[in-house]
This record gives sequence, structure tokens and C-alpha cells, in this order.
Amino acid sequence: MERKSMGAFIAALRKASGMTQKELAEKLNVSDKSVSRWERDDGAPDLSLIPVIAEVFGVTCDELLRGERRTEAQPAESSPKGEKVCKRILALSLARYRNRTLIAMGISVLGLIAAMIGNLGFLRAYIGFFAGAVFYVAAAICQAIFINGAFLSVDDDSLDGEGSAAFRGRVISMAKVSFGLTLVLFAATLPLVVYVHDTYWGLDGGDWLQFGLIFGVIALVLWCIGCYFGSHLLLKNGFITMDEQAERKYRHNRKLALRCLAGLLVIAFVTLQVQSFVNNVFSAWKIRRGTEFQDYDSFVAYMEEPVSFFGGESGTVIAVPEDGIAEDYIVEEEVRIADGTVDGKVVCTFAWLNGQVQSYRTSDTEDGLPIIAYSSHDHYRAELTVQAYNIGFAVLYLVEIAGTAVMYLRKREK
Repeated sequence: MERKSMGAFIAALRKASGMTQKELAEKLNVSDKSVSRWERDDGAPDLSLIPVIAEVFGVTCDELLRGERRTEAQPAESSPKGEKVCKRILALSLARYRNRTLIAMGISVLGLIAAMIGNLGFLRAYIGFFAGAVFYVAAAICQAIFINGAFLSVDDDSLDGEGSAAFRGRVISMAKVSFGLTLVLFAATLPLVVYVHDTYWGLDGGDWLQFGLIFGVIALVLWCIGCYFGSHLLLKNGFITMDEQAERKYRHNRKLALRCLAGLLVIAFVTLQVQSFVNNVFSAWKIRRGTEFQDYDSFVAYMEEPVSFFGGESGTVIAVPEDGIAEDYIVEEEVRIADGTVDGKVVCTFAWLNGQVQSYRTSDTEDGLPIIAYSSHDHYRAELTVQAYNIGFAVLYLVEIAGTAVMYLRKREK
């Protein structure tokens, strides 16, 4: 039989066997349109189908790729045409696996969206976490199935060894990215159950962003360390094979990655110490701004003004009744300043009726003036400020990671 294209060879074998395209499609569990495209050379069978087609027609995989039967006089090695077809099929299989990997990564992103809807939309942190976890588990399972299918597609001795090894390496590289994304997003969702202890509460968006970034960065570092040692084990056990030049590049990149990771950890540790110092020196209690009173009378009048206050676990506003507050609920408080005695000197007395005031303090002067009163709004604004620069530090961590990654990519040998 003269040499043909693989599609024409399949058509000739099918006709010689007395099979229709539909019958062959049923044996291969594909559509008859797929068989028709193969025979017209508009496409090629999946790599995993090559051994099956060869077995159906009683030929070898190499003969099928070559497009002709090999006689005894012909050498056993593959022809350039067969190698070209094999590379083309490997490329198609890799492209198919890449598309499926993108699907798995998309499922992981949907998990984060589901967590955001549950927490921020319905104010239920636990519901958000478990909704996201379902997508994360689904993404990991899908990725594992895609990896298994990709490996089975090259599990044949007649295929080019170097091409198959390179194919497996690319599959593992994309799997690392997919699993890494799933792990980081899962870690970023963990604060919904770590920092919320009530099933009927949600986590504030700013707090979630801050703690989620921290958890995600930790997960990313751990994942990089795991990939660092995992790749070495795969190479050591022969699952991934490399030629001398590729192995030299691998070892160079491995050492470079270790140095970059060590540098990143040092920089991140220094940044963490600076963040701890800033949080201690500029805490909400130290940076909050209150209302100053230069005399006792104005302070007492402010504190005795009946103002609505926040009460109850739900934080609802409790209004002051029109007929005033019952005497049983009026709290008399004495303002004292240090005068060398144990109890101090009483400078004024007031009934604490202003529900918006959380606390007050006297100044370190002889008369204790000015007196500063802090409302719930003062404390809330200070908390927002603290939250803002903590988010800034979180962004700084991301910049450090991105900078390290860029440095690694620029210096690595390709």
C-alpha cells in the first residue's frame, strides 16, 4: 500500500475492512462527522484514539502515523512525516488540555464569586465559605480528571519519547497554576469561618480583603515550596525526563527560584515588622479625634444631652423617649484628676445621657482641661484609617510578590 496521509490511510483501511464511517465512529465512540473530518484531513484523531484505531485495523501506531504499512525491508524507525503528525497530535492534545485547564480555573473563580455573594450579598459568612468550597472542590476534581486524560493520551510506546516527556512537563506546569489558583482562592475564603463565629453574621468587606490577602499570600508561598520539592521528586523518579541542556536550565532555574523565595521571605518579614510597629504606634485608640471642651460646664452639658445610642447585639439605633430617660437608667459619673491622693480630685459630676459618647479622657494638666470626649463615629473613622493602611500593607505584599516573580522570569533560562 502506497504512503498516504493519515486521514486517507484511515479511509483506505476502513473501506478495506468493509466498514462505514458510522460503524467506525461507533467502535471509537465518536461521531461519524469526526471520522469524516479525519478522512478529509480537516482534523486528526485524539492522541488517545491512535492505539484504538490501530487495533481496530490491525496496524501499528507508527504505520497509522506514517500513512502506510511497513514492509519487512523498511526500517523500524518513524518517518519524518510520522513524527510531524505525532507532533501535531501532541500539540492538539496540549491545546485541548489547556482549554480544559482554563475551565477548571474558571470554576475556581466562580467559587470566589459565590463566596462574595454569600458573605457580602446575604451577610452570611458561613454560607459564602461553603458555597465557595463546593466550587473549589469541583475545580480540583475536574483538573485531576483532565490531567489523567492528558497522561493517558500519551501512554503509548510507539510515540516519540522526548515529545511525550515534553508534553507531560507542560501538562504538569499548567496543573501547578490551576491547583495553585484554587488553593490561593480557598485560603482567601478561610477568613469567613476563622474570624466569624456566628452563622448569622457576615465579615466586613475591608476585613475580608485584609485577612484574605494575608491568607492567600501564605498559601501561595506554601504552594511554591511544595512545587519546588515536588518537581524535584518527579524528575528524580523519572516521571519527567530531560536532555542535558534542559536539565542544566532546570537546575539553574531551581537555584534561582530558591534565592528569589528566600529574598521574598526576608523582605516580607521586614514589611511585617514595620506593619506591626505602625499598628502599635498608630492604633485606632491613639489616632482617633474627639471633641475638646475647655471648661467643665460645656463638657457636662454635652454629656447630659439625651442623644440616641446604639444598643443590642444587632447594632440597631435605640431612640431616647420623648418623656426623657427613667431615673433608673441615669448613670451619675464623677470626673477625677490626679492630685496626689489615692482617689484623685473630683472636678465635675454629670449624668451620662449622650449615648453616642463611648469614652472620654482628661488632659495631663493641673485642672484636667481640656477634656476630650470620643463618640462612636470618632472611633469608627479611626478604625477606617487603620484598615486603610493595613490594606496598603497588603497591597505592598502583593507588589513584593509580583516584583520577585518578574525578577525570576527575567533571569531564568528559557
